[in-house]
Amino acid sequence: MEPFADLDEDGSPAWWARVEARIPRWILWLWDRALLITWGGWVGFVGIWFVVFAQVFGLSRMDNAEDWPWVEDMVDGWGEMMGAASMTLGVLLLIAGWILLRPHFQPGGSAEGDIGTGSHLPPLSQRRLFWIVSALWLVPLLPLLGTLSADAQFYAEFGWMPLQGMNPYEEGLGEVGSPFQTDGIWEGMSAPYPALAVRVMELIVLVTGSHWYWSVVAMRLIAVAGYLALVWGLDRLATQIGITRGYALWLGVLNPIVIIHGVGGMHVDMLMVGLVAVALALGYKSFGRVPGWVAGALVIGVAAGFKPHALLGAVPLAMIALQQQQAEATAGSTPGGVGAGQTGSAGGSGAPRRGGRGPGRTTTDRLTVADGTTRRAPVILSWPRTILCCAVVVIVSAVAFVVLSYAVGLGLGWVRAASIPGAVVSPGLQTLFSIPLLIGAGALGVDVTDEDTVYFLYNISRLTFIVLSLGGFLYLFFRYIRTRPYLFLAAGALIAAYGLSSAREWYTLFWICLLPLARPGVVMRWGTALLVPFIAMTAVVTDLYTEWSVIMAVMVAAGVAIAVNAHGFIIPKAWEATEERATA
Repeated sequence: MEPFADLDEDGSPAWWARVEARIPRWILWLWDRALLITWGGWVGFVGIWFVVFAQVFGLSRMDNAEDWPWVEDMVDGWGEMMGAASMTLGVLLLIAGWILLRPHFQPGGSAEGDIGTGSHLPPLSQRRLFWIVSALWLVPLLPLLGTLSADAQFYAEFGWMPLQGMNPYEEGLGEVGSPFQTDGIWEGMSAPYPALAVRVMELIVLVTGSHWYWSVVAMRLIAVAGYLALVWGLDRLATQIGITRGYALWLGVLNPIVIIHGVGGMHVDMLMVGLVAVALALGYKSFGRVPGWVAGALVIGVAAGFKPHALLGAVPLAMIALQQQQAEATAGSTPGGVGAGQTGSAGGSGAPRRGGRGPGRTTTDRLTVADGTTRRAPVILSWPRTILCCAVVVIVSAVAFVVLSYAVGLGLGWVRAASIPGAVVSPGLQTLFSIPLLIGAGALGVDVTDEDTVYFLYNISRLTFIVLSLGGFLYLFFRYIRTRPYLFLAAGALIAAYGLSSAREWYTLFWICLLPLARPGVVMRWGTALLVPFIAMTAVVTDLYTEWSVIMAVMVAAGVAIAVNAHGFIIPKAWEATEERATA
């Protein structure tokens, strides 16, 4: 008998072929495409379930959970330590799973055929893999309270107030007798969210019957809607500017910040970012006689109805409008192009060649040529024209935001509470910057144990960061807006997250979700490599290991970030060269 005579050509036992023939194809599909291919997806999936366990342990801290005896039975003997350990391990596994998925979404690769070698179905596409992983990572989170954040409980109480005839811009959290548990440092705070957001919260609470648990969980609909909007917008923007769609979805949507904070924490920032992506994608379209930037500006106004930071997206939208004008003019000035009174087609040779590159520094003006027809010829785009265009789009977006705020009946009352979150000391750059001030003041004999002194020094640090942030915005605008508007947007969003208020992890959603469009350079690649794991772990350490100091928490999170990048950065330098070849 010959050796291996009972093996098929692929090395599997002959009896397995007979068994395999009787296995339903959908089971083979799951085996080939999920178990064997997306190891990163499954590592993250295990991490998500550790997050789920941690959330169940966290229910023991909810007063209303006393009505659910199984909660007490499940956490009895485990305590908060097991919950913290489970959350820590879960987030670490999620980061690892995201990194393991990286090779499947690298730029420049084929959308079909680079993923998997199974024999039962055609190779798995990047898009299908993305949706499989999204389902694996998000579905277990849907019935949970907010991960590493209690904001959804605040949303529910702010939505409950109008149902009782109260104004959420005048009443404070924890003072109105709602069924939601909203104690802590935010007690007494009025709603800092714009009117549209509050009305959506009110609708969700109304539909769910003001239930202490399900009304809070239903707030995740806001985040899920933002997730889907982000996928729709980012997918089309990637195609428009010439970057690999799988890469854009991996970096901008599947990253741990979006999963844990955007959808898991159910923050309104998720919907705001998703709508901005939709608005930018609409900017490349036309709707009859209505240019795409008008539709995009209106959508940005809606996005600002959830968080005013969305107005930053109106600046690159203005550059898209100029790019479309340039494309039309370029098409009209070529031989056989359009004459006077006609419109050239958008998307001609004036479209940018390289992903993330904007419209350049030229636009067009009308020129009468020798045959008497009026055509368009390129001229230098002046700064007055650039600033005027940006101002017009920002104003249209802001007007849409204000009109919508009054149309839903609450106006701009949120402004009174908008500065409160920034006045609360939280772990972040401003807090770290205030530590040297405290040390220096102590060396000079100032009593740094006095609470008023601490807050005074913290406010100095905060004011310093605001001034530096405004300077950073101006530098980014004049340096990049005409050539790389998406880099302006991503870097500006990061500055807004860390410079204009207390740094919270979900504030960086605006940055990371739209970062792929910016085609990160050296500085942003380093920033991404360190910030994504750092931000993901900072929330775990600061929220669960409360006995640790801020410095200790930052050191642990930084150690994790460095360890994650021990074998190469999250965005390898080689990717940029690959992307250049793919879009050249």
